[in-house]
Amino acid sequence: MNTLKITSLRTRIAFLLILVAMVVTFGAPGLAYSAQAPAPLVEDGIMQVMLFPAVDGSSTAVLVQYEIPSTTVLPARVRIPVPAQAHVGWVGEISLKTGPDTQRDYEIKNEGGREFVEFTLSESKTGQVDFSGLPLASEKGALNARLEWEQSSAAKTTVFEVRLPSKVHDVKISPKPQGSPDKNEYGETLYSLSSRGMKIGEKETITVSYREGAGDHNSLIQRGCRSRPLQH
Repeated sequence: MNTLKITSLRTRIAFLLILVAMVVTFGAPGLAYSAQAPAPLVEDGIMQVMLFPAVDGSSTAVLVQYEIPSTTVLPARVRIPVPAQAHVGWVGEISLKTGPDTQRDYEIKNEGGREFVEFTLSESKTGQVDFSGLPLASEKGALNARLEWEQSSAAKTTVFEVRLPSKVHDVKISPKPQGSPDKNEYGETLYSLSSRGMKIGEKETITVSYREGAGDHNSLIQRGCRSRPLQH
């Protein structure tokens, strides 16, 4: 008989009795640790919130990135607030290389009536959630967008920005942008607003009004790609 592969019935019974005794005395460690422990939650990153009206010509998007400290060991969990009236679109990690970004599974959680998206970073120190579905209202020839933001998850700093399509004029933004706006290769204008630490539950309202010019607005959807707020 091959004693390396076949254990005697007596030995198996003795092992079972020892295991039962251990469970009675110490509980069932195998059951307690059968599920993989979640990655550590990182709450001291930089959250960048970008309001993008007319993302598809008729609605407004909110693109939110969360950049964790460079010293953070991966994997790491991050949380990004869900804006009012917004729908979760793409969720994932932003590649620092030329390759594609990586879409990730996520959960929408609620703590104290405040919703946030939670997911895990395993390859990159930057995560992003693309939200869609915010209204774009038209009034007297002007297009109006509004973001009601509530800080439902923690960050060291929260940065607010507005990105407008090309060929627009009569732009009005509140709070007032800081410094001069930038333009990217698509002709879109990038406005930097406030940058500060926000407590959980603290709120910020951003309003945007502008008029369209003639020609192709070269929207995000028309370009067939997503946007990266940190890469102007």
